[in-house]
Amino acid sequence: MRVIHFNLIPYRLALEARARRLFWLQMLLALVCAVIFCLGVSSWLDGRLAEKDQFIYRIDDAKRSLAASADKAAALEAEKNAIQAKVSALVQVHLNTVAVSEIFSTLDTTLPQDVFMQEMKRQGDNLVIRGLTQNIPLLTQWVQGLQARTDIFSQVDFDVVERIKVADGLTDYSHEFVVSLKLAKPKMPAQMRLTKEVVHAGY
Repeated sequence: MRVIHFNLIPYRLALEARARRLFWLQMLLALVCAVIFCLGVSSWLDGRLAEKDQFIYRIDDAKRSLAASADKAAALEAEKNAIQAKVSALVQVHLNTVAVSEIFSTLDTTLPQDVFMQEMKRQGDNLVIRGLTQNIPLLTQWVQGLQARTDIFSQVDFDVVERIKVADGLTDYSHEFVVSLKLAKPKMPAQMRLTKEVVHAGY
């Protein structure tokens, strides 16, 4: 009986070499896939970072625009307030002028012929008039007329002091008077002061 021997070592070595080549090929393919995946992830992250940077830039630009708008609004508000202050000042000046004109017109048109004003000045909300007269009834009538002007004066008080003066042998029975007029709308300028010459014989 003949026995045939087969040498399988080369075949086994070839299988092992083939298995090693297949393993390294799979490892290389896995490495390539991993590199491609990493590159893809890196590219995606770069895109996200770029979008984030653009979003942050847009937010900063919006903040700058809001700050500029706020500054512009503040400047416009300040300009509006300045214009309103000027308008209020002009209106106040106009009202003061009208009030002063009305008061002087009332005093000038109603002052009797025998009543003479020496001084007129403002004390707080009161207009104080000092003068001379020899005709008390006319003075009283004039004061009563001023009391009737409640649109200008809310209260009218007066005081009369008799003084007797002798000059060149002539006796003058003139009376000094003080009239205090409380303004209904105190819009007289505080610095207003008027002094008039007394047109009276013997003075």
